[in-house]
Amino acid sequence: MKDLLKSTLKMIRDDIEYEAEEPNADVWQTYAESIENGGDCEDMVLAMYEVLLAKGFSDFDLCFVAGKLHRGGEMHMVLEIEDAYVLDPNQRKPIRSEKYFNRYMASTYAVSQPGVFINGKFLCERDQLPKWQRYIGAKE
Repeated sequence: MKDLLKSTLKMIRDDIEYEAEEPNADVWQTYAESIENGGDCEDMVLAMYEVLLAKGFSDFDLCFVAGKLHRGGEMHMVLEIEDAYVLDPNQRKPIRSEKYFNRYMASTYAVSQPGVFINGKFLCERDQLPKWQRYIGAKE
């Protein structure tokens, strides 16, 4: 699994040129849109999600995680796979989840098939969030 995750991360990093969004702008793009327009961390994570679904991963195995980076304090998004590995657009290889969250980022928000969680507490079902309806709804 680790080799598959590493090759997926490399492909996304090669395909999508990093483009920071304007302050207070938060547009989420599909993989195809990100290849054309460039993208930031959440665009790259959404692309990883698309690729891993196409490679046979279950939606239940993939979790979008957002939080503040330990260094610098800015918000960031990563993809966690099977509660085991994290794919971070800023890293070159998958990192074990426990190591990643101890070393790089404090998890605040998690969005997975079961729902949306804030600081570990259930908030709502994923498809109730307008931002996710466009993206996730297209995959089902």
